[in-house]
Amino acid sequence: MRAQRCESCGSLMFTSGQHAMGNPKSPYCIHCTTPDGKVKRRKDVAADLVRHLMKQGMTKENAEYKAKRIMVKQPKWKKVREVIHKTRRK
Repeated sequence: MRAQRCESCGSLMFTSGQHAMGNPKSPYCIHCTTPDGKVKRRKDVAADLVRHLMKQGMTKENAEYKAKRIMVKQPKWKKVREVIHKTRRK
């Protein structure tokens, strides 16, 4: 099985156990979903990602910046990106 990227946080998922609810067809990882398979709120996913990056040795400021840069590229948050861009143009 080829590794897939979580469409919410960008994490690689190598096994079905890393996918939401153990379903290899799910585009989201277990860290971005609730036990019933629903995607967590964007701010909760971001907070988890920041904590993960800080455990790897990043400062909070750098981890927050990197988390935003990662998440803005993910398909799940495409509509959020579009809203941000539209509000900036006004």
